[in-house]
Amino acid sequence: MWSKAFRERKGSVPPFVVALLTIVIIAATVLVAWWFLALTRNVVNQPVLEVTDAYYVGGTLYVTIRNLGGYNVTVQSFSVKCPKGSVSINLPAQESEKVIIAGTTKTFNGSATGLYDGASCVAKLTIGNEATGKSQDVNLAFRVMVP
Repeated sequence: MWSKAFRERKGSVPPFVVALLTIVIIAATVLVAWWFLALTRNVVNQPVLEVTDAYYVGGTLYVTIRNLGGYNVTVQSFSVKCPKGSVSINLPAQESEKVIIAGTTKTFNGSATGLYDGASCVAKLTIGNEATGKSQDVNLAFRVMVP
């Protein structure tokens, strides 16, 4: 039961209840801030790649990839699948030519046969993410243009 001092007060909240509520509010604020920062860090570290151009000229397919993310990515493998036609893309021998710097584009090319204007293809890339240091697969859909 409450002590006599607390029973005589009307409408007041005991000090330990105020202290407890203050601690709970501070803890909840810290947890929400931590969650928000962790979520933001994970989103920012994700690569954002898009195919800006894909041209088929004279038996060669040129695929230009743009890095919209905040970190550089290294292309470790690159393959293209099209419903009709075959494509063979060989990556450059030098590691520095495989890196797509954040905010820039890089064009990869290779021999191809049987492609037509408007053909839907999917580029499968295995990339090394500079931010996380891990490899991951990325699939990019695009349409081929034949000038």
